[in-house]
Amino acid sequence: MKTLKFQYIPFILFVNLSPASMFDTYNSKIGSVGLIASSTTGTIYFHGYVPTTSSSSFQDNMVLDGDKYTDLIMSNYIAGVLLGYNITKIFPGINFDKDYIYGSLMGQLLQENFQTQDYLSTTNLIDPSPNQVYLMGVGQGGPYQINGFYWDMVGGNYSPSGYSLINYVAIQKNIGFTMAEQPNQKNLVVPPIFNNKYFGPILAAYYIFNNFRSLLAINKIATNPIPNFNKCITLLANIANNPLDIIDSYAYNQGFYGGLLNQATTDCVKMTSKDFLNKYNNFSNAGSTSGQNINTYLQYPYQVRFYLNEFYNMSLLNLNVTVSFSIQQLRSVFVSVFGYLAYIDQNNNYTVIPSNKSGAAFDLALSKLNIPSTATYNLSDNSQRSTIYSLLENSIKNLEISLPNDFSQTVTYQISIPLPTCPNNVAIYPVNLGTYKVGTIVIGIDKKYYSCIVANLCNTQPPSQYTIGSGFAWSQAWTEYQCKLNN
Repeated sequence: MKTLKFQYIPFILFVNLSPASMFDTYNSKIGSVGLIASSTTGTIYFHGYVPTTSSSSFQDNMVLDGDKYTDLIMSNYIAGVLLGYNITKIFPGINFDKDYIYGSLMGQLLQENFQTQDYLSTTNLIDPSPNQVYLMGVGQGGPYQINGFYWDMVGGNYSPSGYSLINYVAIQKNIGFTMAEQPNQKNLVVPPIFNNKYFGPILAAYYIFNNFRSLLAINKIATNPIPNFNKCITLLANIANNPLDIIDSYAYNQGFYGGLLNQATTDCVKMTSKDFLNKYNNFSNAGSTSGQNINTYLQYPYQVRFYLNEFYNMSLLNLNVTVSFSIQQLRSVFVSVFGYLAYIDQNNNYTVIPSNKSGAAFDLALSKLNIPSTATYNLSDNSQRSTIYSLLENSIKNLEISLPNDFSQTVTYQISIPLPTCPNNVAIYPVNLGTYKVGTIVIGIDKKYYSCIVANLCNTQPPSQYTIGSGFAWSQAWTEYQCKLNN
């Protein structure tokens, strides 16, 4: 574990099983009349030890009024639903508590990131703060602190043999490095794309999914480090409200060889179901909340649960929160998120998912579920939240079928990526300073091409922390633009 501002500990979250079918909502009509939710209001508190009944116990908070964070919340929930969708590929027919797995990326972001309250919806950055450079530095993992994103979790090395992020077809194209470059990533800063509000949550979702796949693979090895894992998973499959998220948080947080994972899976096998649920579904299992006895490994999964309960008006803080999801805005964010994912089409071309494909998949789900495109739903209301989940589940299913594609597909090779031709008549930085916009391309002193990602930072007078080639936070303003030179 590393400690920066408060505490950031990477985690893996797979949540509670229930008897009902998870994705069998296609023929069920949600309602013929769109709901009109109240305006987004309320405050979410985070970076504190739990449980607690006092909001003053937390170091940070986000005031939700004015929809300042709504699109960021949407992108995280879209990634969370995709995570759940992929989990069903490993365990067909599995059921779980959607509130915790679909919300897992949002909860993780609040705990792992420095200052999520600094988010600005006018940029594509999860966090535009200059302090973000520390989470994007060498050895770090970005806003979600997915440290070890360049590591193969089964091979135990830097070679991507099937269990690294870069092995996933959907994200290899835009992850920011190649398979050949992966072994050196440990010596480099985190690729800027990890701080992107549309792609960052997706990367975290695949990281969690990859951990789960890796645990299953590791349990096929003779020298099994988690002897009761498979038995535990089998038992939990038929137990409602089970703490699978807690178990896998231990696995990611403390490591596959950590004592908490072994203890939890042993308890799972040896305890009665009632005793096991009473222990691991209770916030008292998070341990002490003050003094020298705080165990941050015990705290982490319960912190994530606590933050999500705030969104759902189920926390001990007795909050009154409303998070309004406009269907039109949700569609826009859905298209933007999947616009960063790639697939191999029927002509064997590796390409990003076209916006018309993802938009059509979303619209088909609206039609099938009888949801008006003008509706607005409240994420903080249990019934309306279920409608949001059904819409996203079916939209992802539609998109996968229409491409066609498998969002859990992996490869052990670098997929060929045709680069665009470098543009002509590009200004040499800092020529034209003050006129740079998002997407403006310049040539740096190193003769490489760079694209502006935050206009006001790009236009900062050099020398500054955002100066290409010398500023320590240049990647917060610019991203390297990959292209092929004209012959």
